[in-house]
Amino acid sequence: MAIMKKEIVAAVVIEDVVVSSLKNTNRTINEKQKEITKKRELELQAKKKKKLIMQIGIPVFIIILIAGIFIFKSINENKDTESVDNMINSDNAAVIPLSVKSIDLVALKEYKMPIIIDFGADECIPCKEMYPVLKKLNTEMQSKAVIQFVDVWKNQSAVGKFPVTVIPTQFFFNSDGTPYVPSANIQKTIELEMHMDLATGKHNYTSHQGGLTEAQLRQILAEMGVE
Repeated sequence: MAIMKKEIVAAVVIEDVVVSSLKNTNRTINEKQKEITKKRELELQAKKKKKLIMQIGIPVFIIILIAGIFIFKSINENKDTESVDNMINSDNAAVIPLSVKSIDLVALKEYKMPIIIDFGADECIPCKEMYPVLKKLNTEMQSKAVIQFVDVWKNQSAVGKFPVTVIPTQFFFNSDGTPYVPSANIQKTIELEMHMDLATGKHNYTSHQGGLTEAQLRQILAEMGVE
């Protein structure tokens, strides 16, 4: 009987140990499952956040990129415009040729420089003699004066309202666009004619008929303020 009791007690103890071990094992498994589940939830949340960031970030990046390109182009366009303006302002002769087919007096006056317009022809002997002088002055005074030549035999309509009766005939305008008024000293050596409006008496043109020498043209330009 004593032996049987001991065996029963031992069996109960073993059973308790097994049950306790099983409980501990189940607890450990449950804890691991919880950890795995929590880890998966965290990974899933991280993926969702990453996806959300991508969904928001890509459009924002595209908008920033487009804005950057637009700003870059605007800056370059402004630089290009400034470069063209500077080139024109520093070197007006680059856009004012000597020989032209027509005269836009309004546009020429915008340069705010003294103007000499010579109406002649390539086959006219006095015109041919004067042309090299005009060419020299046009090259030399690119940013100081406007000097242009028109072949009226080839471009008869270029005369317009200018009172041209013979060739060559030159017309002179000050830098402010008004007709040049020669001094008495100039009039002593160069015969210049001032054309007035018969109705109003307004001074419209100052002209010279015939050829002029380089020295005479320089004298007139100097009086118009060209150094």
